Amino acid sequence: MVARGRRRCQARARRRNIRVLAAGGDDRCRSVVSWSQRRPPERPAKARGRCGMSIDAGKWTSDWYVAREIYAAYEDSRKDELCIICIGDPATPGGYLVKPVGEALAEYHPNVFGTLDRPVHEGNWLERWAEHGETWRSCFQIVIAPRGGDDNDIGFIVPSRAPWVPKTLGPDAPQLGHIVLYATVFFAGLEEAGVPANPHLEKRAAKAADVVVDGVLRFFHKIGYDHTQYQERVLKR
Repeated sequence: MVARGRRRCQARARRRNIRVLAAGGDDRCRSVVSWSQRRPPERPAKARGRCGMSIDAGKWTSDWYVAREIYAAYEDSRKDELCIICIGDPATPGGYLVKPVGEALAEYHPNVFGTLDRPVHEGNWLERWAEHGETWRSCFQIVIAPRGGDDNDIGFIVPSRAPWVPKTLGPDAPQLGHIVLYATVFFAGLEEAGVPANPHLEKRAAKAADVVVDGVLRFFHKIGYDHTQYQERVLKR
């Protein structure tokens, strides 16, 4: 019985291969590139101004999707230099994403703004813009910001091509971000409470922060930036 089943599987495989070869599939198989060399499909012009996806940080491919969205925005910006701005909160400038994301990425790139020592948030936005606005304008801007949501949203990352706007400063305030990565890490309307005191949701929020960092590092690899060299210089200080 086992031998008969094996012969049937082999016969089906031969018939399938014949159909693939007849359709010209052999040439296509030879032209398949490795996963690391694949590029996301070209987006239509109407889609380049927005990102309509929500990335589940619990999926093992989530950092790849984050890197893909960053790279697409980077290509559209046509800028060479880049900067990363991690947004904090006036009440807790070092909370939410500043420590797990801003501090982590500051070890890998010189143009990371929004750390524990030098936070960036709506309360000091105009001050930080006066200090760094000229540098930011000349760079491809990756903005990382926390956001609120329902319990089912915790741990999701939402990329957006719409720039980040400080809500408390009005529409005339400087806007920032060729791409904004919104990490859902707390309940909507309960921002002051921070990350929910629930083991499962805490783990989801922490995973979202890790995926943002991993996605940025994967993007660095995509554009040929060796972040390990800068990290070595930082560690030697």
